[in-house]
Amino acid sequence: MKYQLITLFAFLSCTTKAQTAVDLGLSVRWADCNLGAEKPEDYGGLYGWADPTGKCTDANVYDDDWNWLSDSLYGGYRNIKGICGTSLDIVRMKCGKPWRLPTHEEMNELITKCKKEKIQINGVWGLRLTGPSGKTIFLPAGGRREAVDILHQGKTGNYWTGSVGKRYKAHKDFRAWYLFFNASGYIECSDYGLRYFGYSIRPVRK
Repeated sequence: MKYQLITLFAFLSCTTKAQTAVDLGLSVRWADCNLGAEKPEDYGGLYGWADPTGKCTDANVYDDDWNWLSDSLYGGYRNIKGICGTSLDIVRMKCGKPWRLPTHEEMNELITKCKKEKIQINGVWGLRLTGPSGKTIFLPAGGRREAVDILHQGKTGNYWTGSVGKRYKAHKDFRAWYLFFNASGYIECSDYGLRYFGYSIRPVRK
């Protein structure tokens, strides 16, 4: 597996243009680009779940028995509620009201009610979604971050929701829901997201 090392500044910056809300004809409007991006084909940042600073890269969250170590990282080990619109929601903290993370239900609506196409924009591969309104958004395949290593950029897309998943006994912690897609056309919403992974974020608003 090839690892790519990049400078911290490249993926920790939360600077973003004023988000434009695209009405796809769904229950919420979706931003036209990722958090930390300047245009739709930009990857933007890769953020840990429930990290409102966007700066945490700590991957030391488990002991040898897969017990959660710290209640101060990524929402902690408690059975927390969803973080959409809260002080743990990086979108709300960086973009302000009414922007926030999408819920699992809103992300699932996006991939079930929109037409999906694998395309490239300016050489960047990703997923174009066309809503019932006929309008579109583009989700670039930004890969994921583990600590300071960027993996599978340009090959997979991973997008956080603010919704908590079920508790996994093997890892003894609560995961989070996220959207995953790859170049072979596989797309799913999964609740198996390890919260210390850095994933892309696409803001939503009413």
